[in-house]
Amino acid sequence: MKLIKKSLSVVLCLISVVMIFYFTSAASNVDDFAYSILSDGTVAITKYKGNDKVIAIPDTIEGRSVTAIDFMAFSSCFNVEKIEISKNVKSIADGAFSNCISLKSIVVSNDNASFSVKDNILFDKNMTQIICYPAKKNGSSYEMPDSVESINKNAFSKCCFLESVDLSENLKKLSAFSFVSCEKLNDIFIYDKIEIIEQNAIDNCSTQLRIYFNGSRTEWDKIVFEGNSREQLNKYFVLKDADRNYIVKINDEKEITYSSNVPFVLKLEDKSILNISNIKEEKSSSDFKITANIKPEKAGKTKISAVTENGFVLCNFNFIVEQCEHLHMHFVETEKAATCTEGGTEIYACDDCDYTEKRTVNPTGHSLSEWKVETKATKDKEGLEVRVCNNHNCDFKEEKIIPKLPSSETDDSQGNTSKYMLGDANGDNKINASDARRILRYLAELEDLSASGLKAADVDKNNKVNATDARRLLRYIAELGDL
Repeated sequence: MKLIKKSLSVVLCLISVVMIFYFTSAASNVDDFAYSILSDGTVAITKYKGNDKVIAIPDTIEGRSVTAIDFMAFSSCFNVEKIEISKNVKSIADGAFSNCISLKSIVVSNDNASFSVKDNILFDKNMTQIICYPAKKNGSSYEMPDSVESINKNAFSKCCFLESVDLSENLKKLSAFSFVSCEKLNDIFIYDKIEIIEQNAIDNCSTQLRIYFNGSRTEWDKIVFEGNSREQLNKYFVLKDADRNYIVKINDEKEITYSSNVPFVLKLEDKSILNISNIKEEKSSSDFKITANIKPEKAGKTKISAVTENGFVLCNFNFIVEQCEHLHMHFVETEKAATCTEGGTEIYACDDCDYTEKRTVNPTGHSLSEWKVETKATKDKEGLEVRVCNNHNCDFKEEKIIPKLPSSETDDSQGNTSKYMLGDANGDNKINASDARRILRYLAELEDLSASGLKAADVDKNNKVNATDARRLLRYIAELGDL
């Protein structure tokens, strides 16, 4: 038991020593603070005159609560590494901790109702305003909480490690000298809710500085730039372009081109819908350009983004890929020619994609010539008429029988009966040019015809012998018609 009591006494003694050391190290000499008495009887610190690395703001000075820290009160305290804000402080002026080039952290009393700290960064209680980002805080990048709406003057001045800052999406105001002399700061991301950028809000930073604005040109033009800040910052700004929208058909190849004043890459969202190829880069002192070919693979939606190496999206190429309905087809070639009796095949292609299809062509059917007398009919023998297909590769032939020429009988003036053959005007049992000549001579009253000859000469059987009969007979002889 004695041993236990002795050990316990040693532990309590050590704890007391540590606590005494802590409070001694955290305390600051009140004489190091210059201050003024406010109208409500509380104290405002106007200047720190000491040289400590850790500065603790006292709760009271001469029995009065310390409620305020004035403009530039701790400015150029080069040695200070840590500042502790006491519970009574209600207001901290712009630039209170500017040019504290060794400052690494800020602590706020848990009982303070006006301010808070996250990751050693000083905010107002609701984290809508950044008061101070320690100049020597570790870390090359900072993503600001979206609760922040404004930044105090000099809040980020001389941050020696900071290279990239992603501002709050709800930031409305960027105060003067917010980012000043941050020599490594290359990238600042600003969102479209920004309303005011004051004079020298971003000044004397890296020579490679780029300010990326995630909004449209119209939104950019609505920002109020105080003084000559627009002209001052224009050369650093990179604006997000309006998205480009395309509707394409399957296998409808397309070329896309994009250029910017900063380097970027093309990132395809869904490779199963689009294929991207033949990517060509062109660089100049003031421009970076990429050209690429895209080819749809299947129906769907996807996009290609032009993205900078720090992840800023310069532009989105939105694609809707549709199945082609092949509404505009054109003839390409004949695969198999149709014949009179067999169908053929033709190939057609779509004007809107590379789809092709075969179409069946119906048989053409025969293109028949006029009937032609192959064998003349006589009174004793049938004749033959034929017609053939006009298509060169078709041997179709159609035949038609010409009936035998009629053998008729007639009576002469004495009542004697005689036979005749239609067209045989001279009665020699032949039909030839002599018969036509005999008819013409008869019509010219140069010859007479017998009764049977007159019957034979009436080729059109209208009981008249005239030039029409002679003409019809000549056409029959020339195989141009029937009797």
